[in-house]
Amino acid sequence: MEIKDGPISHNEVLDTLLYQINQAHAQIDPSNLSSGAGQQLKRVADALQIAYRALGGETEPCEITNDTMITGAEWREFYKHNWPKNFYIDDVGIDFEDERGNYILPDDGLYRLGDFGMMGYQGPTCDEYNSTHLYSIAPFYAKFRNNNGDRTTMAFSIERGKRQELLDKATSLGATPIG
Repeated sequence: MEIKDGPISHNEVLDTLLYQINQAHAQIDPSNLSSGAGQQLKRVADALQIAYRALGGETEPCEITNDTMITGAEWREFYKHNWPKNFYIDDVGIDFEDERGNYILPDDGLYRLGDFGMMGYQGPTCDEYNSTHLYSIAPFYAKFRNNNGDRTTMAFSIERGKRQELLDKATSLGATPIG
């Protein structure tokens, strides 16, 4: 990234934010999660993305692969409310529900998308999908994430006594609790 002298223009602010967002995403990997560094990088990237959008930056959909890191809250929103019709999950590597179907992942946990397993099709016969093949979750998640418009999924850790206050404030800003 080129550094210039003089006052910084609006476009330079946007370019710098986009560069830093991409740098943060590039540094996130499963091996640095135990120290919390991966979670911090994801929060930095998300915060920069919010600032970028607030300043009028055009959002290019980021590439989503099996190595993309997502939070437990993001997975729950996708799985509980946006799962494609006629698909089931197979080869689960991360247990996200207990034996009664209760969601058990912490919202602020960070997980590799590909570790959630594969998708199998069990719908009517069609040219696009067949029941003998397993499909990667990544393209389906990418479609959900990139079609989510101006909305984002977030998780918070807060003192129990302040939970309702946070929910009330978030709801007054148009947020929808997802769990």
